Amino acid sequence: MLLWLSLPLLTSALCPVLSCGSLGTVACTKKVSPTQLMLNDQSCAKGTSCSVLSVYKWWWEETTSSGSTHNCVAANQTIVPAECGIRPTQKDLMSGTHPKNCAVDADCTLEDGSLAPCVCSLRRSSTQGFCQPDPGASPFIVFWQSCETMTSADLDYWGLNMHFYVFLQGDASCANSLEELQSFQLLKEQLVNAALQWSLTISLLL
Repeated sequence: MLLWLSLPLLTSALCPVLSCGSLGTVACTKKVSPTQLMLNDQSCAKGTSCSVLSVYKWWWEETTSSGSTHNCVAANQTIVPAECGIRPTQKDLMSGTHPKNCAVDADCTLEDGSLAPCVCSLRRSSTQGFCQPDPGASPFIVFWQSCETMTSADLDYWGLNMHFYVFLQGDASCANSLEELQSFQLLKEQLVNAALQWSLTISLLL
């Protein structure tokens, strides 16, 4: 359904602890120390954006000293919509519920014995990751119940929800300016407004 390989998997290293700070309209993030990452609380310059996937790719590959920055790039996000089909079974966690803290993939064992990835999130006070839910897991039950009647906007919303679930659980407020999370929030607002408009139309007809 979706490609998971681009997510910042947590292996033996610890996830960075995030903070929010002013970095202007060019820089996306700044490496404060080997364990701390600052996210810009300002928006990128027009036509550019800050991608959560590029941020973590840079974090793990960056080898320069503390103080180095990662800049905003030309906005180029492609939303992969969720796809209807048969819901995978036994894909909930064997122990615990989502969102679940994890240090390694073994902390994310599923009911069928497979392992979900442990993924770094956007957290201000923890170096742990969260277990990335399988598309068939309980957090996405509404999608499977209503998929066949969903609009293209609905499918885009659930595609982002499934793919970026872990990042949506973070507690760094400035992360809402990241490209993928911003797209999710815009879609969410559109769907809420559409639902309210529908309810108003129905009430007027009654």
